[in-house]
Amino acid sequence: MPNEDAVGALRRRAVHEAGHAVVAVDLGLPVKEVTVVSDGNAVGCCKLDLPVYVQALPVRRLGLNLIVRMACEAFAGSYFELLLIDSTAFDPEGEWPVGSRHDQLQAGEMADVLLEEFGIPLGLKGLTAMLHRRVNGRPEIVSAIRQLAAALGDAQTMSGSEVEEVVASVLMRSES
Repeated sequence: MPNEDAVGALRRRAVHEAGHAVVAVDLGLPVKEVTVVSDGNAVGCCKLDLPVYVQALPVRRLGLNLIVRMACEAFAGSYFELLLIDSTAFDPEGEWPVGSRHDQLQAGEMADVLLEEFGIPLGLKGLTAMLHRRVNGRPEIVSAIRQLAAALGDAQTMSGSEVEEVVASVLMRSES
């Protein structure tokens, strides 16, 4: 039987990766796979299913719309991990979980490009505010993250179609 620390760590990873996946789906970004299985470099991953030519482009060449959507997706795991796991200590301007450093670097790189190429001074605070505005008043997003995190905790790895199925089922229930 797993100890409480292992269960807590798995739940944290599942919420983090589910945050990435649900926001990606909500923003129209295709998800290829989401996992909480460590590969030695990361303790989990949400892989987008972008065309090969898009993956090969430098961030600067992705275009404003895609950069903003990908920056929000990159930051979503950290945001929801803090919001749903550490909600009593949630401070968007405070310290972020150590496992979120990669997400911060990715989102920060995209925020830098938004400033340098498009003159948009978004930064990490701006991404946090943007995510907050996107989900505020939309409890179905949080419900989808919780449901996907539970499924991911059991399955460990889910395909993009499985992710979309879970998200769609939650969103359809909230519309009825």
